[in-house]
Amino acid sequence: MIEILHPEIRKVLLVDDDEHFLTLMTRFTKEFGFAFETAENGAEALERLKDGDFDIVISDYAMPVMDGMQLLLQATELYPSIDFIIVTGYKKDFCYTDVIQSGATDFIEKPFQKDELKAKLERIGRERKLIYSQQKEIADRKEAEAQLKRNYQTLSILNKLFHLFHEEVNIDSALERFIRYISSLPILDLEEQGALFLVDEGGENLVLHTHHHLNINLHSLCQTVPLGKCLCGRAAVEKKVVFANCLDHRHEIRFSDIVDHGHYCVPILSTTKELLGVFTVYTKVGKAYDSRVEEILSATATVLAGTLDRLKAQKESEQRQLQLIEADKMVSLGILVAGVAHEINNPNNFIMMNTPILEQTWESIRPILDTHFEEKGEFDLSGIPYSEMRENIPQLFDGIKEGGERIKKIVLNLKDYARKDSSDMSREISINEVLKAGLILLSSPIKKATHHLQVELSDDIPAVIGNFQRIEQVLINIIQNACQALPNPSKGVKISTHSRPTTKEVVVSIQDEGQGILPEHLVHIQDPFFTTKRDFGGTGLGLSISAGIMEELGGRLDFHSQPGQGTTVDVVFPVKL
Repeated sequence: MIEILHPEIRKVLLVDDDEHFLTLMTRFTKEFGFAFETAENGAEALERLKDGDFDIVISDYAMPVMDGMQLLLQATELYPSIDFIIVTGYKKDFCYTDVIQSGATDFIEKPFQKDELKAKLERIGRERKLIYSQQKEIADRKEAEAQLKRNYQTLSILNKLFHLFHEEVNIDSALERFIRYISSLPILDLEEQGALFLVDEGGENLVLHTHHHLNINLHSLCQTVPLGKCLCGRAAVEKKVVFANCLDHRHEIRFSDIVDHGHYCVPILSTTKELLGVFTVYTKVGKAYDSRVEEILSATATVLAGTLDRLKAQKESEQRQLQLIEADKMVSLGILVAGVAHEINNPNNFIMMNTPILEQTWESIRPILDTHFEEKGEFDLSGIPYSEMRENIPQLFDGIKEGGERIKKIVLNLKDYARKDSSDMSREISINEVLKAGLILLSSPIKKATHHLQVELSDDIPAVIGNFQRIEQVLINIIQNACQALPNPSKGVKISTHSRPTTKEVVVSIQDEGQGILPEHLVHIQDPFFTTKRDFGGTGLGLSISAGIMEELGGRLDFHSQPGQGTTVDVVFPVKL
């Protein structure tokens, strides 16, 4: 910021230890029409300069305490816009070059005439006006450049907003960019801070969807705002812009040490005046209401509402298409699984049928080998001493038979899981049996994910009404998510079942020791296409489909999570009445 020199000489500081000369200078200064103050030495003059708004200092060269040269050096360093005239009567000790190079504007020798001093002051006045003119021109040019820059930034952001409203982007990205653009629009002169809320499905609350530089405390406190509460809730109910230039009584959501600020809270209304949401932008405290700002914000809210309607329709179309693709994939997967199960089952049958025959053969030849061992001593079978092999072979046969049974069980579960769903939701189902079947299918990924799986199945679980495969699909999805949330195998997963007699419900509780879910993600966890694992192949449909199945069953998914403290999902089923 340039310090602009005042074009006029308004006030003069006269400094001299000679009382008679100071009286003469005072008379001259009065005749010239300047305001003035006096000082008897350089130290006193510096004190005067602290408190007075002086344009020029006229100081004697030789003075006690602090001479004129010392005063010149300090004054011009502290107050660079002040002009300085040195007065001297000592020609022998006085060096004009040193004085000028040290920052003096001019010098004058004693004795001098009034007209000589007046001429020097008039010259300094003309120079001040010239410098003022140049400084003003530079300042005006810099202000014009700054305004041009602001206009360019404004046009750039408006262009981004225009393209944003017409690009094929998802809703999350569009809203995040919108609140960032609108809060930084130079023409509005807002604080670069804001938030955007959407109305929940029940139409009773605003849910924080995205924000820009929002205080972390408000980020938590404003996750859900009831309609009518605080400034944003009022804007939602009144369906008009609500303005505040400070934290007044309407700002009901606050915390200790909250920084005072102002707001424009703008409702987002559809063409039928249906409330879609509210966005809020911050202003400096005490900033006056500006109707022009409200008009611009309301206009962008109208365009945003149209964009939301378009993106919502686009999202619903994509959702239907992806669900069709997923359904087709599940049909193909079912055919594939059934074929693979058949191909596995055939060789496994050979194993299971031939193993007993081989076991009987071993038992038949064992006495012969024992006799040979007793008569001839130790010998090897397949490189292993017979005395060891005799003990190990029965265990090997048991392992083969157990493995065959496990393969048979897995194949049966795969075939059941892949069997075409009859959509019959009226069967009596044992939740424990569904859970056991799902755990067999997930045995391999569970072993890779954790060394600490805890399963507690209650014995007094009543039957629920539903479909075995659909319920199994839900439980498998939730257990897979729990395993994927673990940072390493040392963390565990606990699965339990219990009943709630008072509410007539059966609950499968799946608790993991993973990284937890952020509050802003938790509110969207069951939304179609919402996923934090998109980079790892997540589609965002697993929990959405599971929630849909549970709704069809008359049940629900309850999520409880804190970042860094793991997640518990309660899969709640109604009990058969």
